[in-house]
Amino acid sequence: MIIQDLKETCDACQGSGFEAGYNQWGSLHPNLSKQCSKCGGRGFILTALGQEVWNLFKPMIQEMIQEPHNKAQNHYEDIYSTKR
Repeated sequence: MIIQDLKETCDACQGSGFEAGYNQWGSLHPNLSKQCSKCGGRGFILTALGQEVWNLFKPMIQEMIQEPHNKAQNHYEDIYSTKR
């Protein structure tokens, strides 16, 4: 498995993540958010396999992100509970 099996280049922005505007009823309207509306500015879209892999790893990644926050919160609570 290679990275290209997990994602494909966004066809709306050609992988740049930027969309200048869009054509609606024959006139160009600016894209105020400056991000591609299809890929959200990432420049790629996950394939079905990529989405399955992401769904598999997402809970573990979220837990890894929360660990330092929880340790810091517990440390903060320990410091202020012992000073009283």
